[in-house]
Amino acid sequence: MSDLTSPPPPTITGEPVPGFPIKFTWQTVWQPVFDLQTELIRNRIQRARAEGKSVIYMSLPVSTEAGGFQVTNVEIAQFTHRRLSNDWGDGFFFLNPADFQLHSQTGYSQLAQHIDYLSRLGYENLPTQNSAGQFEPVPSGGSYMYMWTRVLVTNQARSEWYIDYEGQVGTRAQAANLGYDFDGVYFLGPTDVRAFFSREEASITAGIESYFASKLALDTRFQAFYNAGAGTSGATPAQVQEAQQNARREFIRYFALRASSNFAIGCHDEWNIFQTLNQLRYTATQNTGNQLAVFFDGRQVSPAATTIPIPPGFALNS
Repeated sequence: MSDLTSPPPPTITGEPVPGFPIKFTWQTVWQPVFDLQTELIRNRIQRARAEGKSVIYMSLPVSTEAGGFQVTNVEIAQFTHRRLSNDWGDGFFFLNPADFQLHSQTGYSQLAQHIDYLSRLGYENLPTQNSAGQFEPVPSGGSYMYMWTRVLVTNQARSEWYIDYEGQVGTRAQAANLGYDFDGVYFLGPTDVRAFFSREEASITAGIESYFASKLALDTRFQAFYNAGAGTSGATPAQVQEAQQNARREFIRYFALRASSNFAIGCHDEWNIFQTLNQLRYTATQNTGNQLAVFFDGRQVSPAATTIPIPPGFALNS
């Protein structure tokens, strides 16, 4: 954790896991909070492993971007989490990042408790709450990826007993910091999003429009965003109305066409994290059987695709 006495720089740039070759820039004000959150997540993973479950990470959009809305992204994440848990059964534990980020009620509560705990320990350089109850500064994408890289990559070196192809019992090593607390990753795709919106409607357009109308009537967060702009300086009522209509069209366009890990910045970094883990595992063992299983949109990804890095999101180019 951070030094209690010397004032830290506002940001740090480096490898969240020393030796793992992916770099981010993260805020020092959030680092001790995310270190505590990392331990909470690790404890949940270890409980699942102690219960004999395979651990699957869910990579999915959470924040608002490209016309989406964070409330809806969180609801899709929770819906997909329940659906996958039911489909795959109790032999699997799906780690849903929406449960641990400020965008969800659960994640907000967890981080608030961490900040209160650190404050009582004497930490001074911590996020604060404004009059609306929102934490400032807002955690950056690089700060979240600092946390998730540590969650996904870090593991203690260990060995396990196994039976080889000749029927002999032996031990095999699992090196430190190669993501051995996880068995696979599920990247959310357009079919998963359509399943959320098409539960009671014949088409994806009808499903999104029905959802949007319901949320706009009942959810104050939707009302505040999609009915905003009336007091904008220099904008006429007609221009405000046009902006509101464009925002609503963008909502439909995003969730019909783009709402998947393909268009989420953090998911790009997570793809590269898992691709790098698989590359390092193969280098260490020369065995494809030690690699993580990668799924996208309900199907296992091809062997060729899992070897290819993609343009980064928040990560820094080497």
